[in-house]
Amino acid sequence: MFIKSYMTLVGAFTLLLLAVAPVYAAPPLSLGSSASYNLTGKIQVSQSCTSDPAIYTPQACAPPSTGNPTLANVTIMDDGSCSSSGDPACSFSPMFAPVSQGGMVVWTNLGTLQHDVKSNATANIGLPNFSGNITSGGSLRVSFLQPGVYQYYDLAYSWMRGTIVVTPAASAPVVPPLPSSFQVDLGGNLGWNVVGLSTSQGNLNVSHQISLSVSPLPGISFTPVTESGSYEQSINLSTRAESPSTATGIVESFSTSLASALAGATFATGVTSPVFQSTLLASNTPDYTTWWVNAPLSLGSPVQILHGWSSVTGSESLNLPGSIGTRSAWIVTSQLFQSINISIPDPSNPLSSTTSTAAVILKLLWSYDKSTGLLLRNDNAASLTTHSVAQTTIGTITGPVPVTVTRDMALTIDIALRLSTTSLSLPKSPSRTSTLMGLLSAMPWVPLGIAGLAAGVAAALIVWFTRRAKGATLPGSAPATAPIPSPTTPS
Repeated sequence: MFIKSYMTLVGAFTLLLLAVAPVYAAPPLSLGSSASYNLTGKIQVSQSCTSDPAIYTPQACAPPSTGNPTLANVTIMDDGSCSSSGDPACSFSPMFAPVSQGGMVVWTNLGTLQHDVKSNATANIGLPNFSGNITSGGSLRVSFLQPGVYQYYDLAYSWMRGTIVVTPAASAPVVPPLPSSFQVDLGGNLGWNVVGLSTSQGNLNVSHQISLSVSPLPGISFTPVTESGSYEQSINLSTRAESPSTATGIVESFSTSLASALAGATFATGVTSPVFQSTLLASNTPDYTTWWVNAPLSLGSPVQILHGWSSVTGSESLNLPGSIGTRSAWIVTSQLFQSINISIPDPSNPLSSTTSTAAVILKLLWSYDKSTGLLLRNDNAASLTTHSVAQTTIGTITGPVPVTVTRDMALTIDIALRLSTTSLSLPKSPSRTSTLMGLLSAMPWVPLGIAGLAAGVAAALIVWFTRRAKGATLPGSAPATAPIPSPTTPS
């Protein structure tokens, strides 16, 4: 009877253990579970631009201006006779040419006749006069140092007229040169709490508060942006995949805009590269949460995080603030290196081209608590370097000058998260000594089918042992003696 009761108790305990064992080995979440992280970040940008010949570096490397150009080209056309007044085949093109103060106008005679460009002294009162004889195939260059409206005509064919408008240099928007380097610092906090929970799904409310400080020059810093907000994030507890249109959609929308901006940053790369843009954009694979991993892990285990696979590459002991204390963690890492080389021919000059190279390095590191799989820290480092060489032309008083422009840019981003507080219970990390509970907690209770199978086997063993116990002898009891038959008297 004792053995039967004992085996029944063991069976009940086994079934109870199977019932309470975690199905997905995720952290012990409940409604209201929360975790908060301190966020720090730094973005550094440096760039340089040089030209050959070096004397033209200010013009070649200056940002594009939205004002009038410093060089205007006017073409002279004719039909070889210009015999009738107002002949449309004989003209200045364009008839109206804007140029900024100090800029130059170049007339080029593409006709077969000789043309004499002359300013209209009657109309241009108080303005300098200019004139020049231009043979077929020749050109005339005039610099305009005084703002005003200059009217001119062809001395030989007076119906051929044109106008030059010279705007004051101060009226054009002044675009300051980009700084050679600047730094952006990020600071704040990021956290989540469980607002919905079932056996298969967890809904998190993720909140953040971030400030952004800019340091354009050494010793100068200001904080133009402070930003806070929250969004809901739904996570499949078995796969750790995030449902669409939550956090992932927000981040991908921002990444797409950022990638497009970087891909079109001609000041850095010299060209717009669709290959570069597609490298920065996220793929269409599912997103896997970074907040936790489904234990157990071991050295070399593959782990799905964000858009792809990472690997457990080591372990560490982390000293975290407050009651969290020192935790034993697995280190999970992922790295990316991508280089791009581009050469784009110049359609106007097949012998010259624009070459551009870009290199992207991305290093991601997560540390997960060995006991619960909770994220303890996350360090992200990214760098982007570009180098481009392009051919351009600088207008001068003596004529256009070919110039080689070389641009270099380096961008580095470092962002880190550190667990600061959590409402989750963080038991002591597993030790090297194997215990029964340690072995049980390390068992991968993933599908419910395995739990059911184990329960069935346990129940079968209980029945088998119970039935066998019915015929067993209790310790210390004397064996029963069979009755001795009565002797018979022989007849």
